[in-house]
Amino acid sequence: MRYGIYDCETRSALDLSQFGAHNYARDPSTDLWFVSYCIVTDGVPGPILTWRPSDPPPTEIIDLHADPEAVIAAFPDAFERQIELNILGPRYGWPVFPIERRRCLQPPHFHSDCPRRSIKSPRR
Repeated sequence: MRYGIYDCETRSALDLSQFGAHNYARDPSTDLWFVSYCIVTDGVPGPILTWRPSDPPPTEIIDLHADPEAVIAAFPDAFERQIELNILGPRYGWPVFPIERRRCLQPPHFHSDCPRRSIKSPRR
């Protein structure tokens, strides 16, 4: 099995916490600093690679998208999916993965009623 893991680092005139992922990703001022990604094949991770907006779409991501069995994962995928749909795809030519081939790496307890302040997250 092959899958990719990626993380988008963005900038914008909007405050993500005030406007939410959908509005943030659709705002013309929102753009990418870079995307870090890794392709995992049969449980063996490849190198962590970095894409910048001045680069062409990465062949590793294009090849992953062409494999109908491969999936893409992110933490949190809801945010990364909005960036892919509104910026990576239309502005930079990245392939857009269908929802059924996406996985979220965010811990399930973040979706519960558990207070977030009591949970240590790597993104905080």
